[in-house]
Amino acid sequence: MVLAVGLAATASADTIWNVSASLAYNSLTNTATGSFTLDPSLNLVTWNIVVSGTNTQANNTFTPGNSFAVLPDTTHFDFYDPGTSQFVDLYLQSPVTNAGGIIALLLGDGGASRNSTIACPGCATLTSGIVSTGAVPEPGTLALLGTGIFGLATLLRRRLIK
Repeated sequence: MVLAVGLAATASADTIWNVSASLAYNSLTNTATGSFTLDPSLNLVTWNIVVSGTNTQANNTFTPGNSFAVLPDTTHFDFYDPGTSQFVDLYLQSPVTNAGGIIALLLGDGGASRNSTIACPGCATLTSGIVSTGAVPEPGTLALLGTGIFGLATLLRRRLIK
């Protein structure tokens, strides 16, 4: 019973996606680093993304305490700070999942299209970037491992009783 509960908890764990991006505006540069967390239903739980660099107009920290998230779909994450009117707009090449992996961010074009990763005001546009997470073990693999451990524990117990 305890094993089943433990496996269910592992199978439904939150997924943390790490952000690593370089942005540019004229000769000014910024980086966007941090992470956002999705629950098993792919709902955003928390985020902590920092934009910093020589384009000080685009610099900001986005957390649940000072910003809110706009999530049209799992390929577009917008974090907006109403106090400063700054935002970081992440467009992903493919949808995020709970399986983990690496997903490229879509390159910026000065904000000319809707599908460009940018940090504004100042519209620092993406020159390179990814979101990534470690691979999450599949529940079937964990169940097999758990069954093996349970079997070994049972065998050891029987030998100790004799």
